[in-house]
Amino acid sequence: MKNSKKKKIGSLFYWLFLLLYSAALIGICVIALKVAWNFAEKYELSMPDDIISSYVDGLQGNILDGAVMDTIKAMPHAFQSDEEVAQIVTDMFSGRIEYAEGESESPDIKVYYLICDGYSFGKVYLMKDQSKSPYFSAYGYEIKLPYDLRPWLFYKEEFDFSGLYSGIEVTVPNNYHVMLNGRQFTSDYIVEDNIKMDCLSDYYDICAGLPVKVKYRYENIIGKLEPVIYDEAGDVYTIDTTRDDSQFLKPCAPEKLARLDEFCGQFSQNYLRYISGVYGEPSVGYYNLQPYLLAGSDLDERMINNQDGLGWAHTSSFNLDSYSLTNAIELGDGFFVCYITADSTTYTTGKGEQKTTSNLKLLVLDDGNSIKAVSMI
Repeated sequence: MKNSKKKKIGSLFYWLFLLLYSAALIGICVIALKVAWNFAEKYELSMPDDIISSYVDGLQGNILDGAVMDTIKAMPHAFQSDEEVAQIVTDMFSGRIEYAEGESESPDIKVYYLICDGYSFGKVYLMKDQSKSPYFSAYGYEIKLPYDLRPWLFYKEEFDFSGLYSGIEVTVPNNYHVMLNGRQFTSDYIVEDNIKMDCLSDYYDICAGLPVKVKYRYENIIGKLEPVIYDEAGDVYTIDTTRDDSQFLKPCAPEKLARLDEFCGQFSQNYLRYISGVYGEPSVGYYNLQPYLLAGSDLDERMINNQDGLGWAHTSSFNLDSYSLTNAIELGDGFFVCYITADSTTYTTGKGEQKTTSNLKLLVLDDGNSIKAVSMI
């Protein structure tokens, strides 16, 4: 009977101990799970991936956030409005925005490059929460671990769209004007002036007031814009890159061309006859040519000085076979350049008959009353 009672008491103590042990074990497990859960939360927060991914997703949904617009407004874009640049940025960054971690000078800061279609356009900085402890804390105890458990926070962002810049350079006559996106280039954008026209390079030392060119340059175009050129009459002009600067010169009016043609025909006859040496007395030839020369001009002096040599030419006959005024360029202030082609036949003792084609570039001055030859170029 006593043994039976002892067995019952022992069994009761056993189950009670087992219950208490189980309760303690469950309590320890709950505490351990709570600590583990707390650690897992802190560990997850100490990883930057979610923060940067969330930021990039937000930027993808609204590329024109406040910082982007502030960057756009701060960028020089004199020929484009903020709205136009914003639309260009939106279009150019419509693809998937990605990020790549860069180097940081501090272990408490992470740097990520923002990339779209292979182009890096900004940086995002994350910083460890300086108000938190880097150690794991459980029930008042801090446990030092080999990694920092402070959470990452958004620190700052930087955008750089300077890589979107392109530039233009255009050279036009100084009486033309250039428009870009509906706005006219002013003299502030001239980087070079008084550029000589290639087709007139021989005449600048002879004539004052010849047309010159200016070069405009602008290097802060965001995206792509094409300049529109207007000539002196206000008409749109397209430069032909296969031609020289003569394309900028106005063709002579028909009545002027006819006047020049008549003069050049008479001049060619007398000039070629004179230099052929057909005159036994060169002064006679100069006398016949003189009415077509501007007194005291370069050509006049040359013809006077040529008289001595022409006396030894021994030319017995001269004939102007054909003549053509192939082109005439108006330089301004009454000056013209006349392009003449003439065929002639001479007969010289000892040499016989000779045929010659002469291509002349003659500078003439038309004062409205008469035309005079100034120089042979």
